[in-house]
Parts: sequence; C-alpha cells; structure tokens
Amino acid sequence: MISRLINTGILRVEKNEHSQKKAFLADKEAILIDKKTAATIGIILTPNTNHLSLWATQATLLLVASKESHDTSLEYRNDNWMLWHYYDISHENEDLEQKCIKHLALGRFLENGLID
Repeated sequence: MISRLINTGILRVEKNEHSQKKAFLADKEAILIDKKTAATIGIILTPNTNHLSLWATQATLLLVASKESHDTSLEYRNDNWMLWHYYDISHENEDLEQKCIKHLALGRFLENGLID
C-alpha cells in the first residue's frame, strides 16, 4: 500500500545514516503504519497558537462534525500533534492522491485556521 502512495509522488520515504526510515507526505513529516489492505499516515502538526487546550477542543470538534474528515483522527504523541488518516487499498491511485491532498489541506487548516 505504501508503495502505491510513493508511486503517486506525494509520499516520500528516506533512510538516514542509522538506516531508520523517515517519511514525508509532500512537505509534512509523517509516520506510516502499513498493512496488507490499508495504510495509515500521520502528519505532524504545529498549531499556530499558544492556547493548545482550546485548539485541541476546536480541532476535535471540527473532525467529528465534518464528513470530509471521515477516517481521520488527532493524537498527541511524543510532544507532537499528529493528524492521522486511513488509506484503503480499494481506492484507485488517483483517489489516493486526492485523499493525500485533502489530508494535507486539513492539516494546514488545523494548524492555522482555528483560533487566533
């Protein structure tokens, strides 16, 4: 599944000097979970606010209320906010690329568009 996303050109996986993999969905650092029938990608978000509690509340409410955020979740992991999205093997390659673009757009909105 990950190889299909890499072939779209929007996902990049690199190895560093310690043979550890580092992934990027377009320009966003990512974590990958790859299974036979699906993949889940988490992009690291950097909320543009000092009010993280209010931001987290608004972000989770937006995710639950929007049909566009179906198969998406927010997690706080290792001092980072992660926006996870589930990618199913049944999607065509063009659909996968569009889902990646929507994932990135939602991430950018959550980082910059919620509160001042």
